[in-house]
Amino acid sequence: MKDRETLLDVLKLMVQRISAQDRQLASQVDGSFAGVMNEVGKRDRRDISFYRWCAMAAAAAAVVLGVFFTVNLVNTGREQREEIMAAASWTKLTVPEGEHVDMTLPDGTRLYVNSGSEVEIPSVYDAEKREIRMRGEVYMEVVKDAERPFYVKADDFDVRVYGTSFNVSAYPEDGVSSVVLVEGSVSVSSAGRTMFMEPGQKMEIAGGKMAVSNVETMEYTSWKDRILITDGQPMSVIFHKLERYYGADIAFGEEVSDMMINGKLDLQEDLSYVLDNLCILLPLEYEKYKGDRYVILSRK
Repeated sequence: MKDRETLLDVLKLMVQRISAQDRQLASQVDGSFAGVMNEVGKRDRRDISFYRWCAMAAAAAAVVLGVFFTVNLVNTGREQREEIMAAASWTKLTVPEGEHVDMTLPDGTRLYVNSGSEVEIPSVYDAEKREIRMRGEVYMEVVKDAERPFYVKADDFDVRVYGTSFNVSAYPEDGVSSVVLVEGSVSVSSAGRTMFMEPGQKMEIAGGKMAVSNVETMEYTSWKDRILITDGQPMSVIFHKLERYYGADIAFGEEVSDMMINGKLDLQEDLSYVLDNLCILLPLEYEKYKGDRYVILSRK
């Protein structure tokens, strides 16, 4: 209880430091504290714990405060400016496995953050560019701004965005990252090399090497609509995606891993519902244990 009260006190203090004039300005700024929080889906808001909610609220407040920093810096002394700019740093949003967040940045850019992902957002955009850092998977709808291009920085590659919709998957444990371009234009840079992409293409990045192929983009972006397209994928891949999406542990043997399935899975229900449907389509059965652990068996 004491920790809960301390977190609330911190958030209250952040709000109190905004003057009445600044609050009036905030009401006119797209991407304000309330605006960002309203972009989090109802289901996701309900599932996020108090402490994670506080972290998200602090991130949203930091975005708003960034606007006030920019407005007030002109009339502030050097020492105060340095103190303010030190506070106007990066805020990290961590989305655990089994949870998903939709949010809108101050410039109107929309982010769909998948489970097991991290996104770092600056309190104040640079004067010449907009930039975020990420790990995991994020689908983005970037607002075009010719004077300030948008950059996405992952561990081993960068994406320069020219106003577009695309998906970035960069889970460190996967070994291979990818960028899938739905519309618009992006360039991907890794190990001193830069390549441009066209809509309908997928760029794979691994070990400093990049390879482009043509793909059906829905297969890589449907997760944001709570749909998993399974065409041509073995069950080992499908179960891995379900594990990450639901934050569960799914065990299965070799006789199951190579089975194939074509179609769509509705991810709006819980994992047991999804597995029930899979058992109808394939000769499978499963057992559920404590701690969201599932064992998949081949039905004889």
